[in-house]
Amino acid sequence: MFEAKGAIEHVIGLNAALRASDADIADLQRLHERLVAAEAAEAPQGYAELNEAFHLRLAELAGNAGLPKVYTRLQQNIPRARHRINDDPARVRASLAEHEGIMAAMAARARLDLAERLVTHNEATAAAITAKIGVQRGAP
Repeated sequence: MFEAKGAIEHVIGLNAALRASDADIADLQRLHERLVAAEAAEAPQGYAELNEAFHLRLAELAGNAGLPKVYTRLQQNIPRARHRINDDPARVRASLAEHEGIMAAMAARARLDLAERLVTHNEATAAAITAKIGVQRGAP
């Protein structure tokens, strides 16, 4: 799932950086600020929900009607595991730092940087989840 999601994240990054309006980026920044507040309040459930909304919004900003649908389908396969890693304050802090870089690339409209940051964030999430549930990468 995460390998497929990584490919989608790459396309999202390439397109969202070019197609989002300034108002879209400002809205995404406000959503990011709500993520920061959820982390500060140590509210893992709120963080998880905002994180999901943040990534779905990025998929929407890519300007391709099919991307949010595919992204949502992939996300539906891993919700419990994603929520479990948000109980780990260290992973939430790391995720938030990754989001800071994502927002910087988005604000700069640096499409290659944004694409790479989204792929790297996806890989870090995959590693955290597979470690939490005890699955070896590449295992069936």
